[in-house]
Amino acid sequence: MDMIAWDDNLSTGVDELDGDHRQLIDCYNMLSGEFIAGCRAAEINRLLALLVEHTEGHFRREEALMDQARYPKSASHREEHRALLQSVTLLQFKAVSATGNPLSSYTLSFLRSWLVNHILDADKVLAQFLLRPSAAVIAAEEPLPLSVAIRAGSSWSETHLL
Repeated sequence: MDMIAWDDNLSTGVDELDGDHRQLIDCYNMLSGEFIAGCRAAEINRLLALLVEHTEGHFRREEALMDQARYPKSASHREEHRALLQSVTLLQFKAVSATGNPLSSYTLSFLRSWLVNHILDADKVLAQFLLRPSAAVIAAEEPLPLSVAIRAGSSWSETHLL
């Protein structure tokens, strides 16, 4: 199984998203490495639990950003999240109850494809929406994270600080 190497192509430009994506890629790479090394069931189960934990946290943070920015594609993006979490949770359940090899190359291929494609498609579109200059102007109960507001450009600071 191929490891995923982080590069600028995977960067969304939103630090919070990119940090989470790096963690998810690290989890995938550890799973892939364990599969190549011989699939110790206990370690696979631990890594799958870690993947689920990081995925849930990432989705919560990403969905909060979507809510704050009033992202118009939020419903379909959340549905992608729900479907992946359901699949990963099922994989985790099957791995825990498996006798023998708890992972397959198909499973790893699915996880790799989903992660990379979701970042390159849905998350890049979300990031473009978050980073547009008007995103920092949206009146919300909670302000956008500072890194998003700063990246939105000088028009935000000129409008709100002067």
